[in-house]
Amino acid sequence: MKILKYFVLGAVVLGLASCHEVDVTERNQATRVTLSPLTTEFAAEASTYVAAVQINSGSYLSDMAWEAEITSSTPWVTLTKTTVDESYTGTYDTESVYTQTLEAIKLDIKANPEYKRTFEVTVTVADGTTVPFSFTQLGAKADAAVSTE
Repeated sequence: MKILKYFVLGAVVLGLASCHEVDVTERNQATRVTLSPLTTEFAAEASTYVAAVQINSGSYLSDMAWEAEITSSTPWVTLTKTTVDESYTGTYDTESVYTQTLEAIKLDIKANPEYKRTFEVTVTVADGTTVPFSFTQLGAKADAAVSTE
């Protein structure tokens, strides 16, 4: 009798689970933000980093507006919005090269004569999605303590 109860309970659970069909387009409608190329660590020397900002809504590339800001007090980094050209070869016609212009961020990072330091850039999309990106700049001084013991 106990086995029959578990069998009936299992059948009910499987029956309920199969009643709801999930459309593939419903699975992930979240807005995602990526930087390309993504580099999170910089040398102690002054440098410039440019990365395309790609916004995906669900499984589609989106043209939603976005803004970026440095979210910590960092007078040694400046952020500007810019564009980059990205080239790629065709999928079927491998001799053709296509170029598209993408919106991007540009970080100008001053030299760091001290110890390593970090900063964060937050990208805010028009739909309210915010995505933080953390970066580290190495310093001219070593971060490890030296001991003679």
